[in-house]
Amino acid sequence: MEILGPLAPPGSYRVNLAKRVNGQLTNLNMTSTFEVRSIVDRGLPGAPLEEVTAFALRLDNLNGQVKGAQAAIKEFLVETSAIKDTLLRSDAPLVLRDQARSIELELLGLQQTLAGNPARDLYGDPGPVSIRARLNAAVMGTFRSTYGPTDMHNEALEIAENEFAGVEAGLTRIVDVEMPALRMNLDKAGVPWTPGRGVPARD
Repeated sequence: MEILGPLAPPGSYRVNLAKRVNGQLTNLNMTSTFEVRSIVDRGLPGAPLEEVTAFALRLDNLNGQVKGAQAAIKEFLVETSAIKDTLLRSDAPLVLRDQARSIELELLGLQQTLAGNPARDLYGDPGPVSIRARLNAAVMGTFRSTYGPTDMHNEALEIAENEFAGVEAGLTRIVDVEMPALRMNLDKAGVPWTPGRGVPARD
């Protein structure tokens, strides 16, 4: 069973029932309150529950951002690969292939920062610690734990957040500037349609 987000801390909560029909949301005015209690007793005092929850929310938020960035990078790598293949069969200027390759290398660098290098892992050379590895350390060390994060877990998450800020900036530049510029240059050069360039225009 997949857990969607961090566990709610103990306390009083209220739930309200509504229905959605054909996109129209209607409040059924059925409200109930309930108490959430911890299902385990702490062996050690640990951190305050507010800190445990705050850390879990930060971890969950960054984990979602990393997954989204990885998905976007994968999609753009497919696009740049298709562009390079198409350019081989085109008489467009070689500078366009260099432009596509430059973006591809940027994406591969961001991908490695996020998830590491599979070739290095295969031969037991760890290389730089990836953001995903730091997240995994924080997740595995605090999963379903009521004790709270240790200094190591806090440090791992903080480093991951700082490193992801650089990845996010780089990916944003590719999405907002570099890829649109490449697509525009491809259109100007009359390069046959490739994925990511919208619906091809009719002749």
